[in-house]
Amino acid sequence: RDAPYESIEKKRSRNRIRYVSKRNPSVYRYTYMDKTFSLGSIQEGKTEEILQHTWQLCWKESKPNEITTLFGLHPYFSEYDMASLFPSLRKNVVNEIITSKTSYNKENKWVGASPYEKLFQYKNTLLALYDFSAQNIHFKHYDLFLSKDLIKNQDSSQWIFMQHPSVYIALYPLEKYELSPEKEGERLRSHTLKNGFVLHVENPQNFISFDEFKNKIHTLFKINYNRENHSLTTQTLQGNKLYFSYKGEKRLNKKKFKTRTYPLFKSPFLHSKKGSKKLTIKHKNAIMVLDWEKGQIGQSNHLPYQK
Repeated sequence: RDAPYESIEKKRSRNRIRYVSKRNPSVYRYTYMDKTFSLGSIQEGKTEEILQHTWQLCWKESKPNEITTLFGLHPYFSEYDMASLFPSLRKNVVNEIITSKTSYNKENKWVGASPYEKLFQYKNTLLALYDFSAQNIHFKHYDLFLSKDLIKNQDSSQWIFMQHPSVYIALYPLEKYELSPEKEGERLRSHTLKNGFVLHVENPQNFISFDEFKNKIHTLFKINYNRENHSLTTQTLQGNKLYFSYKGEKRLNKKKFKTRTYPLFKSPFLHSKKGSKKLTIKHKNAIMVLDWEKGQIGQSNHLPYQK
């Protein structure tokens, strides 16, 4: 798209059969689309415990066969989670699952959801917080995948800078980490029990050079991590102030950020309010309304939810 935009969605997760209060808990998704990259995350909820990427950055390739993604996870597995989905005995369910989903209980897996990973995204900034202090956690670390097709630059600061013709990336791990070789890239792993990172991405077309991007991150991007409260306060390059605590409080420019008020769809192209049984689709100057209650396809001269 020529101009960046936000896409907000409310989904339902797969069926649960026990150990939960709702059969299909809600999932709140947020995506920031730029002309050359996309950053998306699940702000709350889980669509799928086994094969989920809770957040991911993707960018436009500059040559064939590039690895054009950056993502991460807490490698978590739980017999209770699996028993909430399948009717097997709880003590047997993980062993049954790994006969087909072989990586589910593996420490070095690259897919999966965790209740100990909390996220807050606003536009091109993502905040992540983790707490691995619970006794039932098998693997007490988070992992990030760094593509081999990113040019990585580290200086004396805590920032890790990465560049590609389609994206500039600034990554700030809150605690110590280690890097190890990985197929098609590197694995960043951090073991501190209360942990997290800040990720900020930009379109290279907005800067004269990569050095200008790094200098602006150093001078304008502010991070305050409160270890005692396990909370983050940041100020982005665009001046937006984000507050995020592991307990779940989110504030954008001092106002509460309410993910649970998300409609089913909200973007410049799709709009649907929960319970409306209508989906409004826009392309250029054409607007179509699908009405499931009346079984009709209609036209409209305006979009709902316009600011």
